[in-house]
Amino acid sequence: MSDVSRVKNKIETEIRAQAPTNILRRLQKIGVRKIDEFSQVDRYFMLREGFIFRIRDNKIFTIKCNIDKRDNGWYEWEDEVKDVKKLEDILLRCGFKLFGIIVKKRRQYKYKDFEINLDNVKGLGRFIEIEIFDYNKDSGLKKIKDLMKEIGIKKLINKGYINIIREKGHAKR
Repeated sequence: MSDVSRVKNKIETEIRAQAPTNILRRLQKIGVRKIDEFSQVDRYFMLREGFIFRIRDNKIFTIKCNIDKRDNGWYEWEDEVKDVKKLEDILLRCGFKLFGIIVKKRRQYKYKDFEINLDNVKGLGRFIEIEIFDYNKDSGLKKIKDLMKEIGIKKLINKGYINIIREKGHAKR
């Protein structure tokens, strides 16, 4: 969990793109700092569109509420859970559906106020994801788009991995 995500009243704003083969060299050129490298397994549950519950790596529970029906800005809360099996059972009993699982290997970088992730997502491929926490979603989007332009990425993806998989028909419905 990013230290930035603990800041109150800020909105998580993120954009993705397919990662070009030379993306690491482009990032090093602007001075990114590597933070970590790890694998993640995310299990997504939904009761209705716009509200996502996620269990990450069988220990972190996240509630995400879409701000404006665009898939790149969320109010988010997350915390560690002691009994993930019980939590998952309660979600399913309350009508939530498991609608997808995302498995990825992530290399995490820091640049100014940005978190930059280079992800290899099972079934989807390689991506760059840039996120920022800002008080205003549109301001955050502009900052991310400017950085994407600076590193030479033009074709952006304004969807989360789970929704990309859903569109391809690979997620559970």
